[in-house]
Amino acid sequence: MIGKKAVTEVELWQEIIESGIAKNYIEEYLSTLGGENCGSGLYKGKDWEIQIQEKDDRCFGKLCLPVNLVIFRGEKSTCLQLVDRFRLTFLSAGG
Repeated sequence: MIGKKAVTEVELWQEIIESGIAKNYIEEYLSTLGGENCGSGLYKGKDWEIQIQEKDDRCFGKLCLPVNLVIFRGEKSTCLQLVDRFRLTFLSAGG
């Protein structure tokens, strides 16, 4: 092609997980991914960004559980891998 540049389209993706994991544990995990902590719960990597949004705790009588939205954005295949890793990291059988 003369005078034109080929543009490779990247499929962008967003996935939101409502998590019952405490924010400090999520932040500790995100710091291991090699991205940059931009403050205000935003972490950015090469092809991705992850935002943590704290929500009100959910209380069931005296039991209160944290609620955080974890928003994955970026190149689709990268985000899907990050979501899978996140889910495996915080997988729990209870106990």
